[in-house]
Amino acid sequence: FVDLNQFYYNPHTRTQVPLIVIAASIWPPKNTLGFIEALRILALKDVVFKVRWYGYSEANEEYFKLAQAKIDEYQLSEYIELLPKTKHIQEVYRQSDYFCLPSFYEGVPNVIAEAMSTGRPILCSNVCDNPRYVIEGVNGYLFDPNNPEDMAEQILKGLSVSDQVYSQMCQESRKRAEEMLSMDTFINKYIEIIEG
Repeated sequence: FVDLNQFYYNPHTRTQVPLIVIAASIWPPKNTLGFIEALRILALKDVVFKVRWYGYSEANEEYFKLAQAKIDEYQLSEYIELLPKTKHIQEVYRQSDYFCLPSFYEGVPNVIAEAMSTGRPILCSNVCDNPRYVIEGVNGYLFDPNNPEDMAEQILKGLSVSDQVYSQMCQESRKRAEEMLSMDTFINKYIEIIEG
């Protein structure tokens, strides 16, 4: 479950340069290099956006260097920043316009649950449990993490929605979080299992 009071929702107006946030380790399972390939496609189409990826740690220094070198090679530094992990993730979610998670696999993705609770549309891989939380065109878009072209296409769909649709998607993320991720829902489902 998610603490819906800690990860609270407040109505949000999308910024002129939409900010996409990722909170995940910068290492192969989270698909940083594939995501950078997708960003290159978007940049070549002159799509306006900014990405802040919070997840650097010294444990994955070599992969981080590969990712940074790819950003430099593609001249994407104005589009994406690779940042250290943060202890202020609630504020990061609230500052964002979208949340993204391009992983090759996930369990129950805590960061998606938290970002939904703060009312952010989700752009993520169509893997494992993600489609349970993200409904295509309702509160986000799903993509194939092995296909940078599809990743770019679905991210562009999210960025291209009207302000009205964007606002609806924010509300839908929060609504789904309240229905699926509240403490009461969590406890009641455990009681059902125990009593069943």
